[in-house]
Amino acid sequence: MKPITLLGAFLVLSGVFMLMLVPTPRSEIVRAAEDDTPLADLMLEAQGTLKKLRRSVRKEDKRDESLELTDQLLKVTLASRLLAPPMIEKVPEAEKAAFVTAYRKMMLDVARATLDLETAVLDGDLEKAQELYKKIADMEDPGHEKFTEGDG
Repeated sequence: MKPITLLGAFLVLSGVFMLMLVPTPRSEIVRAAEDDTPLADLMLEAQGTLKKLRRSVRKEDKRDESLELTDQLLKVTLASRLLAPPMIEKVPEAEKAAFVTAYRKMMLDVARATLDLETAVLDGDLEKAQELYKKIADMEDPGHEKFTEGDG
């Protein structure tokens, strides 16, 4: 076994230091601190999918990628609708059923818009696809305001 040289040690430590400088996304920090739940995992997946969709729906040559991403978003949305947000624990018992119903209906609205987006992509209507993407993205903040304790 070779002894570690000073240069080798320096390179290893430099690499570790550089990794420490890579910023951690706020959503990852919040999730690690507050929401290590299946729903939080699904919501992070949805956010990542939406970021990719934002780019792909603008380009005709990204049709197949957009179709895969709409399918992924739909799956995540439909799975999420069956999970109650953690905030449910703080909702008064008499209001829980209405809270869960409102949450599920909002997730179904996202699913419907995602299906409409898929249709626009299939039709090659980039303008409509971009409008529908924006509609879905615009649902995020109001949903977080209503169904989470955080700032969205």
